[in-house]
Amino acid sequence: MPDVSPISTPGCPEGGGADMIRTPRPRGSSRQFSLVVEPPALVTAKAGFQKSRRLLLQMNTAYEELKREVEPVLEPDQEKPEPDLTRSLELVYFGLDVAATRKVTIKWERHVLEEQRAAGLVSSADFEKRSDALDKRHLAAGDDMWRNHRKKADLTGTGARRILGIRTNNFFKILLALYVDRDGLGRRTKRAQKRWLRDCIAYYDAQRNDIEVGKGQATEKWCHVSGMWRPGKLHKAAHIVPFLLDIDTIGEILFGSRSESLLKAGNSLSLSSTIKVWFDKYFITIVPVDAKEKPLRRWRTDVISTDILNSPCGGTQLYGRDLDGKELVFRNEKRPVARFLYFHFIMSLIRIRHIKRPGWEIAWARYYDQRPFPSPGNYMRQAMLVALATYYDIGDMEVIQSWVLDHGFEEPLPMVIEEICEVSRRVHKAVHDSMAGAEEQDRNNDEMIHNTEDGESEVGDEDDGRKAFVHAMLVVDIKTRREMG
Repeated sequence: MPDVSPISTPGCPEGGGADMIRTPRPRGSSRQFSLVVEPPALVTAKAGFQKSRRLLLQMNTAYEELKREVEPVLEPDQEKPEPDLTRSLELVYFGLDVAATRKVTIKWERHVLEEQRAAGLVSSADFEKRSDALDKRHLAAGDDMWRNHRKKADLTGTGARRILGIRTNNFFKILLALYVDRDGLGRRTKRAQKRWLRDCIAYYDAQRNDIEVGKGQATEKWCHVSGMWRPGKLHKAAHIVPFLLDIDTIGEILFGSRSESLLKAGNSLSLSSTIKVWFDKYFITIVPVDAKEKPLRRWRTDVISTDILNSPCGGTQLYGRDLDGKELVFRNEKRPVARFLYFHFIMSLIRIRHIKRPGWEIAWARYYDQRPFPSPGNYMRQAMLVALATYYDIGDMEVIQSWVLDHGFEEPLPMVIEEICEVSRRVHKAVHDSMAGAEEQDRNNDEMIHNTEDGESEVGDEDDGRKAFVHAMLVVDIKTRREMG
């Protein structure tokens, strides 16, 4: 990539006037680089980012000094000083301010990145990579805010009072999970993953065992989207709502007390490995064929990204473009839960707009007037719809408000704004981790497809595939946690 480092224009104050960038000159030119004036919007974004970053650096320095005073590092033989509630609260409130400023700074940095892309200074691949890194830092800043909120609740006793105050309510266990667990994110055990696959297959009658392939007896599993049998090693049971360790309690916050359990097979789809990657990365979403149908029984796939239109659908004659508008094929009367597919649909729109994926404008225009889900429909709590849609400040509040009115429901939600934001953060973190896992799985799919086409036996391969995937997910999780500190 060419050097695009900024060059201050002589005589211009920082953040004012025109900035320059170096771009390569045509071959044969007497100078190696030419100077191009940056667009005014990019100059403004950079000025805002630099101002916010300077403030953040100053606040970080002051915070570390205060922390050394309030929470001094002691030698093993030193006695802890008497706790000072006033100073401890001062540190906590300062920590909240630092975390909030960090989130603002990250938003400014994203604004710079978006303007660089609009000016043609950043490739789509580089934009996606840097956008992903910004998301990790934004989620980490949100974690810092929640940690300081919990400290404040501990010091003031408000956390205990809130939990005890609604002990007779179903929200007791929800608040308890938020205030007691360090984080609601985690990984399933191998046994839980096997059970999830088994339950999905049984629920949808998605397996047959009478196919002989290669060296021995093998199984084939059904893909709802392609409507084809696929080798067992090229099949996955997808989560519609991504997995969280406290998924059932957070599920109640999202979908209400009468919602079906997120831990049951109604939150799954039987998909080929490639299509599961596309589903987890929000290249495709699933919507009703006919919004007037009651109850909803027929579902179709909508392709919402131009990235996969010409991509082969692993080991079949299908391409991404062939899936657009294709109706899902079920082998029995069982269906996924409609509200969970609505969640995936909404998160698809939020994610593709947030990361500016190619074709996002077409998808948003497509669904602006054409609402694929029945309206009105009680799919999600209104408060959580707003919290999820506004977490990354994607704008278009008019559209978001229409989602709330058309597809949300009002139900008492005895949670303060910090708790709602934390639930939203955990959901977005689960979505982010699911996409990261899909990226890793995508890199492994080609090799598995090649081995299957060569006629290798599938005996034991399905377990090996899951082992590789689980290992990859753990690596992603460890890297993420290290980056988040």
